[in-house]
Amino acid sequence: MEHKTELYQHQNFILQIIHQTLAETNGVSFEEFQQNEQMKEMLYSQIQEIGQAAQEVINLNLSTLDNQEIYKIMSSFRNARYHQEAELDHGPVWDIVKNDLPRFEQILENDIQEVESY
Repeated sequence: MEHKTELYQHQNFILQIIHQTLAETNGVSFEEFQQNEQMKEMLYSQIQEIGQAAQEVINLNLSTLDNQEIYKIMSSFRNARYHQEAELDHGPVWDIVKNDLPRFEQILENDIQEVESY
């Protein structure tokens, strides 16, 4: 597979951030998240990093990449900081953390196993 090393690095980076984000938000309510400026700053930064790394995966232009739609969704996270700075509703970001990231975590773990097998 062409670009195997780059793909593997980006996927592992995304997975590492997802693990960290899920660990840091375990047991935290939406209300606690909304009131904790430090946590909001951290989560928005992490979501943005996921988005940038996902965009790097897309930029590899791999026609054989499974789950391309997931990387497109994650790449849209690159604008997370804008939403934070504009003080928009924090609900969508919280939904990403609590609902989407666990699903993306499973998909990435499977994708990484496939890349390792090449």
